Amino acid sequence: MKCVKLIGLFSLLVLSLPAFSQTEEIDLRHPPVANYYLNSKYKYRYAILRFDEIRNKNLFDKSYKASAVSLNEIKEIEHLIKKQVSVFNRTAIDVIVKPEKYFKQFIAVTNSKGEKLVWVNCLCEVFGDVWKKRIPVVNDGGSCFFQIKINMTKKVAYDFYVNGLG
Repeated sequence: MKCVKLIGLFSLLVLSLPAFSQTEEIDLRHPPVANYYLNSKYKYRYAILRFDEIRNKNLFDKSYKASAVSLNEIKEIEHLIKKQVSVFNRTAIDVIVKPEKYFKQFIAVTNSKGEKLVWVNCLCEVFGDVWKKRIPVVNDGGSCFFQIKINMTKKVAYDFYVNGLG
């Protein structure tokens, strides 16, 4: 009797293993199914990175000064991103689905005119917590990865870029 219970328990364990033990390899050149990130285990989807004139020289030149981003500004950024994505999706083959669910990295600066500018890196998927501290290098990935700059003073989005499909 004990042996039958043990065999039954073992069978149940073996049948449930595929659901728990298989790790999914993801090729960043081909984004995951559109709604993958909606079921992500990550609760927090924002990372505010401090502007570094050496690391971020391709985003802003060294005349810009580091700034901060408030929660109200993040709400405004989300609104401006949604508008820009809507325009993009009208003509795109690889559309962006639910941009509000993407993980976002923010780098805020002020320019010589005193205007606040924010670069936003949007990712549909992240691996571990590295994205909270560093900007990942991603080749291709299509609509899974896009970037945008926003002038918070003028409430204008510009330099919208979606990664290529590869």
